[in-house]
Amino acid sequence: LLDSVLDLMWGSACVHCARPGRALCGDCSDALAPMPSEHWPSPVPHGLARPIVASAYDGLIRDVILATKERRQHQLVPVLAAHLAAAVAAHELQGPVVVVPVPSRAVTVSERGLDTTAASACRAATVLRRAGVDAAFAPLLTVRGGVVDQSGLSATQRAENLRRAFTCPAHHLRRLARRVPEAHVLICDDVL
Repeated sequence: LLDSVLDLMWGSACVHCARPGRALCGDCSDALAPMPSEHWPSPVPHGLARPIVASAYDGLIRDVILATKERRQHQLVPVLAAHLAAAVAAHELQGPVVVVPVPSRAVTVSERGLDTTAASACRAATVLRRAGVDAAFAPLLTVRGGVVDQSGLSATQRAENLRRAFTCPAHHLRRLARRVPEAHVLICDDVL
């Protein structure tokens, strides 16, 4: 009944199967389970730490990510946060964990109405704490001007676009060190 009301009022539909109703129908929601695994991109960037993804970027999770980012389906952030929390937990780290989102460009955040990676990372830290993990959220990184949208760029072009794109201001680190003097820092993004 709720799906029918949502469809009637807002014309909403599942982002994957297009069933009228919620942004993610019950069947698709049930089918969407994180499957964390180590995933090395090709080519492997020099110095890349062990990357763990929550799921392969295809099908259902790809549709959820794109709907959240490109179609302002912000109600799906908890789904992305649950996946991110599963990927963080898969690292099986001992001690405090700090979840740091890769920042989006200001123009992108303005267009999307939300920094979905930061929102997902913040919520993932909460999910982890509720599960008993000593987790904190810290938006440590800033992005320099001149970085362009990555969609449509080759791997080489993406690497060049992001060369020295991010900085971690010292005052951000000092503030974090006062709260968490020693921790594992995990840099999180929505797509690898």
